[in-house]
Amino acid sequence: MNGNYHTVPLLLLIGIVMFYSTPAGYSQSSGCYFTAMNLYGPPSVQEGQKLEVHILFSVTCTGLGNYTIRADLVDGRTGQILSSNRTTYAILGPFAAVLTNQVVAPMTVGWWSLQLNLYMLDSNGVPVGPQSQQVFGLTITSSTTTLVIS
Repeated sequence: MNGNYHTVPLLLLIGIVMFYSTPAGYSQSSGCYFTAMNLYGPPSVQEGQKLEVHILFSVTCTGLGNYTIRADLVDGRTGQILSSNRTTYAILGPFAAVLTNQVVAPMTVGWWSLQLNLYMLDSNGVPVGPQSQQVFGLTITSSTTTLVIS
């Protein structure tokens, strides 16, 4: 694998950011919301290979608080959470950070649809802002090589 894959944006992998409906436990008074989310990782991996997706996000909160940012990497076909990562920050005003999710590619060659869900939670685990979601995918290539003898 090329060591420079961290700098390749997953934009060619159908990067569509959608800020959508507010979760049931959303607190309007918190004033927190995601302002951006970008994914970085390889455009393709081999079957069974470990994959890292780096999530660069920006968030704004109007009130100071300790918030947990949770990133779930989801299989686009089954809806199964493949990887979850979270960390807690004290946030006031604009804030940017990076989370990394790791997952192992399936043993099936072809297109792999994925989705990244980003949540902001208060100290009780209740969502304090709308979820951010990005749908993308990458190519799974064969890990075996074919020897051609002329």
